[in-house]
Amino acid sequence: DPDSLAVWVDLRLPVLDFSAFGDGSDFRGIGSDQARFRKMGAMKVAAFLSLLELGREVLVSDVDSSWLADPEPYLRSVTSLDIGVTTDCLSREADANKDGSSTRFHP
Repeated sequence: DPDSLAVWVDLRLPVLDFSAFGDGSDFRGIGSDQARFRKMGAMKVAAFLSLLELGREVLVSDVDSSWLADPEPYLRSVTSLDIGVTTDCLSREADANKDGSSTRFHP
């Protein structure tokens, strides 16, 4: 939001202004709106690309993840990869059941 952005800028901390990517939407509660969720994902990818184009290295982690140790030594040891990806989608069928219509899965 603009107020938070102004505070970070005033503190001279590096911050990415997502409005630079064409949308200043409030993305809280976005999970139920797949079109907006995908748009937010595209905006994040654009942000990552802009950082890569500046020669920066990028490590992205969900806000609900925690690191028990510094991942950098391990990541630097994996020299055969340019990019690594994980997902928390353990089942496409369960993930598709967002409306809870399948009795097999209980959201």
